[in-house]
Amino acid sequence: MLGRRDERRPSIPDGPQAVVGRRSDLQRLVGTDLAAVTFIADFLEITFDGDNLPATPRLTCLAWPRLSAPEGTWSVGQAGYRDRLVETIGSRVTSVDETPDDGITIKVDGCDLIVRPTEDEVAGPEILQLYFLETGEMSVWRGGEDSFAYLA
Repeated sequence: MLGRRDERRPSIPDGPQAVVGRRSDLQRLVGTDLAAVTFIADFLEITFDGDNLPATPRLTCLAWPRLSAPEGTWSVGQAGYRDRLVETIGSRVTSVDETPDDGITIKVDGCDLIVRPTEDEVAGPEILQLYFLETGEMSVWRGGEDSFAYLA
């Protein structure tokens, strides 16, 4: 439900580096490799790696992505979800689709990570946070804005 905040979830830092989602920031993931998947209570962190990056990107998914692959689709809680997500480690990001009002899809070799939550799947105002570890750059995607305008 929109508006409720779980204190275990990461919060937006104060300061000029926190920016509401900019399309170009997620596009910076294209060509990187999905390096780590970390399950934390009720959210997910995905870390990426690449030779041409000035900093390590970490995507915090405050709404669980759905997975779509040739062999099936999965949502959090379904048998095989965690295993299929872990299998994406080492996969290259081939594209990012940020269609306005239609969520965000991150395509990696062999699997799509689709972030298009329903209102019931959103526990706070933020849906995604992209944080670059060494530089402190951060972008945030919220319900009711851009790709998640349908949650207004």
